[in-house]
Amino acid sequence: MRNFYLSIVLGFTISISGYGQKSDFNEKDFFNSLNSSYYTLSDQKIQNFAAFVTSLKFQVFADSMWKNQEIFPLQLIWFNPDDVYLSQLGVPKIESDKYKEYQEILDGLKLQLRGILLDLQRFYLNGLYKTISGDYKIQNNEEAVQITIRSETNNIVTKVKYLFGYNGLCLLNEISYPNQKKVIVIYPRFKTVKNKWLCQGWRVQTFVNGSVESGFELELTNSFIYNKWVPSNIKIEVQKAEKKGTTFYDEISIKNYLFDQPLELKGKAASKQKQP
Repeated sequence: MRNFYLSIVLGFTISISGYGQKSDFNEKDFFNSLNSSYYTLSDQKIQNFAAFVTSLKFQVFADSMWKNQEIFPLQLIWFNPDDVYLSQLGVPKIESDKYKEYQEILDGLKLQLRGILLDLQRFYLNGLYKTISGDYKIQNNEEAVQITIRSETNNIVTKVKYLFGYNGLCLLNEISYPNQKKVIVIYPRFKTVKNKWLCQGWRVQTFVNGSVESGFELELTNSFIYNKWVPSNIKIEVQKAEKKGTTFYDEISIKNYLFDQPLELKGKAASKQKQP
């Protein structure tokens, strides 16, 4: 993890109010650019999708257990504009002495996906424009635009900060929880496809009491399926403060996308993802 880069960007973000504002800044034009510049799935004129999900760890288990890596334990379901669900799928018979291992791998995959989906909603499914609402504060200088949003639920305060270029490109997203003395800093990456910015991944660092607790790098591989860009592979590298010098790797595959299906979710079969 590039900690030196983190300190540079954080310093710039915190001190942006100390710069003189750009005299010709037009807030309406900026938000129009922000709304139109990103490739989001919610703008692709579809109602829903369903896709199968597995991970590298689960593929190793499936190969050992059933001699078949193409077994998918989860289904990812999305309804336009902002409902995302994980549904557990049936698998072949599991030997009793292997069930605990199976459940641990499956629970770990669910936990990974829930964390990923929160950022995927911001940067790809819905887009950043839709996350900026309510009582926000906007500041700018000669180089960047900063937007800050404060919310409070059940006496828990959350502050969300975005740093943008004047073209609307997101440089940084910071989420802080003052009550917990916790700050999460996210650096998204994009590439251009047909004059739109398509998310390629992000880097995250989590601070508690001012010290780095953990960080991870996430890389998205996008595939063009039925004239839509969708994530098909997610590579993850994780570092934790208590295990310095050790990097954990995993890889998530999302396959067999189906769009605009007659989907219906019943009872508690699915787990909905909520965006903070």
